[in-house]
Order: sequence, then structure tokens, then C-alpha cells
Amino acid sequence: MFAAQLTQQLIDFIRSLREQGILDDRFDQIKELEDENPGLVVEVLTVAIRSADFTIDELEKKLSGTVIYYSKVRELTHKLKGISAR
Repeated sequence: MFAAQLTQQLIDFIRSLREQGILDDRFDQIKELEDENPGLVVEVLTVAIRSADFTIDELEKKLSGTVIYYSKVRELTHKLKGISAR
């Protein structure tokens, strides 16, 4: 009973993320691969979140300096965009 409730909550949560545009077809592709590699979704999301977190920290440092090097800011924002597109 409890497992069924958790499963339904997960389905509803994933549906909500799709409706918000947070998840797309790439999530489905990774999810299909998870049959062969359990934990793949968690691993991919963990790496992406850590990478995004590090990039945001670097971006904050570059933007809070006395002199702003826009080429580096552009590079970091491009990297962040790439992370979110994976």
C-alpha cells in the first residue's frame, strides 16, 4: 500500500516537472537506460546539479569583483546553459 502511494507521488511529481518544462524527452531516454544501469538517473542528476552549483558559484565570484571580465562571465553562462540542456 505504502509503495503504491510513493509510486503515484513519483508519477505525479514527474508529470508536474514535465508540465513546467523542467523534464523533457532526454529524461525518458536516461530513464530507459536505467534498466541496464540502476541508479543512472540519480547519478546523472547529481553530476549536473554539482556542476551547475559550481558554475553558479564561479559566476557569482566573477560578478562581485571590482573588475568584471565579461568574456569569462559569458563563458560561464554558456557553460550553465549547456548543463541545463543535458
